[in-house]
Amino acid sequence: YWEFQLRCWDMAAARLIVRERKGNLPSERESFRSLPGVGDYIANAVMSIAFGQPWAVVDGNVKRVLARLFRMDDPVNRPSAHARFQALADHLLDTDAPSRHNQAVMELGALVCTPRRPLCRTCPLTGYCRAFGDGMVDAYPVREKKAPIPEHVMVAGVVYKKGKILLVR
Repeated sequence: YWEFQLRCWDMAAARLIVRERKGNLPSERESFRSLPGVGDYIANAVMSIAFGQPWAVVDGNVKRVLARLFRMDDPVNRPSAHARFQALADHLLDTDAPSRHNQAVMELGALVCTPRRPLCRTCPLTGYCRAFGDGMVDAYPVREKKAPIPEHVMVAGVVYKKGKILLVR
């Protein structure tokens, strides 16, 4: 999974690693994070999976698992709520095996704790899941409804004559 994410990087980061670091990835998070196109998610994933460092990964799958497990009412699509999900993921991280932990939680969200029709009966966390225990799995994760895109009916005319253009709204 993380290999796919790495392939999606900005090519400038790849060139920089080859040119300035002789092909070696920085093993310090802040140095890695400073590469073009690298955000917190990619930095945490690479540091934990490639280098075994204790950085919790939070993506959509992880947010869904945490939201159901703890019945979190923070909307997963609200940017200001990300810090709360990150703090919880940081707290739960198995610092002795961060790579295995992060990959397990991401896979759990991708294959078991799916957006629709989750496979709760096969989930290893069913006994701890508040949403399952309360019969509210379908209510989580909470999503903030986006404002509808406004529609405006407009008419425009373009007249092109002798190399000149007239635009009229």
